[in-house]
Amino acid sequence: MRIWSRVLVFLVVALAAFWFTVANATERVTVDLVLFRVTTSLPLLVFGAMLIGMLAMIVVGLRADLQTRRALQRLRGVGGRPPPPRPAQSPREPDAPRSGDPTPAP
Repeated sequence: MRIWSRVLVFLVVALAAFWFTVANATERVTVDLVLFRVTTSLPLLVFGAMLIGMLAMIVVGLRADLQTRRALQRLRGVGGRPPPPRPAQSPREPDAPRSGDPTPAP
Protein backbone atom coordinates (compact mmCIF):
# COMPACT_ATOMS: atom_id res chain seq x y z
CA MET A 1 0.00 0.00 0.00
CA ARG A 2 2.84 2.38 0.83
CA ILE A 3 4.45 2.03 -2.61
CA TRP A 4 1.19 2.91 -4.33
CA SER A 5 0.87 6.13 -2.38
CA ARG A 6 4.40 7.11 -3.45
CA VAL A 7 3.62 6.27 -7.07
CA LEU A 8 0.42 8.31 -6.88
CA VAL A 9 2.24 11.34 -5.42
CA PHE A 10 4.94 11.06 -8.10
CA LEU A 11 2.32 10.92 -10.85
CA VAL A 12 0.45 13.95 -9.48
CA VAL A 13 3.66 16.00 -9.28
CA ALA A 14 4.75 14.89 -12.77
CA LEU A 15 1.33 15.75 -14.18
CA ALA A 16 1.41 19.19 -12.53
CA ALA A 17 4.91 19.84 -13.95
CA PHE A 18 3.77 18.75 -17.41
CA TRP A 19 0.69 20.99 -17.22
CA PHE A 20 2.81 23.96 -16.09
CA THR A 21 5.22 23.40 -18.99
CA VAL A 22 2.47 23.18 -21.60
CA ALA A 23 0.52 26.14 -20.21
CA ASN A 24 3.56 28.44 -20.09
CA ALA A 25 5.61 27.16 -23.04
CA THR A 26 5.37 30.43 -24.98
CA GLU A 27 6.03 32.75 -22.03
CA ARG A 28 9.39 34.51 -22.29
CA VAL A 29 11.14 35.85 -19.20
CA THR A 30 14.07 38.25 -18.95
CA VAL A 31 16.30 37.83 -15.93
CA ASP A 32 18.53 40.83 -15.31
CA LEU A 33 21.53 39.86 -13.20
CA VAL A 34 24.37 42.14 -12.17
CA LEU A 35 26.78 41.17 -14.93
CA PHE A 36 24.46 39.92 -17.68
CA ARG A 37 20.88 39.56 -18.90
CA VAL A 38 19.23 36.26 -19.85
CA THR A 39 16.02 35.81 -21.84
CA THR A 40 14.53 32.31 -21.65
CA SER A 41 11.22 30.49 -21.44
CA LEU A 42 9.42 30.44 -18.10
CA PRO A 43 9.34 26.63 -17.66
CA LEU A 44 13.06 26.40 -18.37
CA LEU A 45 13.78 29.12 -15.82
CA VAL A 46 11.60 27.48 -13.14
CA PHE A 47 13.05 24.01 -13.66
CA GLY A 48 16.58 25.40 -13.80
CA ALA A 49 16.04 27.24 -10.52
CA MET A 50 14.63 24.04 -9.02
CA LEU A 51 17.70 22.06 -10.15
CA ILE A 52 20.06 24.68 -8.73
CA GLY A 53 18.15 24.51 -5.43
CA MET A 54 18.45 20.71 -5.40
CA LEU A 55 22.19 20.91 -5.99
CA ALA A 56 22.54 23.44 -3.19
CA MET A 57 20.65 21.14 -0.82
CA ILE A 58 22.89 18.22 -1.80
CA VAL A 59 26.00 20.28 -1.05
CA VAL A 60 24.62 21.47 2.29
CA GLY A 61 23.41 17.98 3.20
CA LEU A 62 26.72 16.40 2.19
CA ARG A 63 28.61 18.85 4.38
CA ALA A 64 26.38 18.07 7.37
CA ASP A 65 26.66 14.34 6.68
CA LEU A 66 30.45 14.50 6.61
CA GLN A 67 30.48 16.43 9.91
CA THR A 68 28.25 13.78 11.49
CA ARG A 69 30.48 10.98 10.20
CA ARG A 70 33.59 12.66 11.60
CA ALA A 71 31.93 13.12 14.98
CA LEU A 72 30.89 9.45 15.06
CA GLN A 73 34.41 8.36 14.14
CA ARG A 74 35.81 10.47 16.99
CA LEU A 75 33.36 8.89 19.40
CA ARG A 76 34.04 5.36 18.18
CA GLY A 77 37.79 5.73 18.08
CA VAL A 78 40.25 5.29 15.28
CA GLY A 79 39.34 1.69 14.44
CA GLY A 80 35.79 2.54 13.51
CA ARG A 81 34.37 0.09 16.03
CA PRO A 82 32.27 1.11 18.99
CA PRO A 83 34.10 1.03 22.31
CA PRO A 84 33.77 -2.23 24.27
CA PRO A 85 31.07 -2.25 26.92
CA ARG A 86 32.15 -1.55 30.47
CA PRO A 87 32.09 -4.50 32.86
CA ALA A 88 29.14 -4.62 35.19
CA GLN A 89 29.86 -3.31 38.66
CA SER A 90 29.08 -5.58 41.57
CA PRO A 91 26.45 -4.29 43.95
CA ARG A 92 27.84 -2.58 47.01
CA GLU A 93 27.66 -4.23 50.40
CA PRO A 94 25.15 -2.60 52.72
CA ASP A 95 26.76 -0.26 55.16
CA ALA A 96 27.12 -1.41 58.74
CA PRO A 97 24.97 0.53 61.18
CA ARG A 98 26.78 3.54 62.55
CA SER A 99 27.00 4.43 66.16
CA GLY A 100 24.03 6.45 67.25
CA ASP A 101 21.76 4.91 64.62
CA PRO A 102 18.72 3.22 66.09
CA THR A 103 18.95 -0.54 65.99
CA PRO A 104 16.27 -2.29 64.04
CA ALA A 105 13.64 -4.12 66.04
CA PRO A 106 13.89 -7.95 66.02
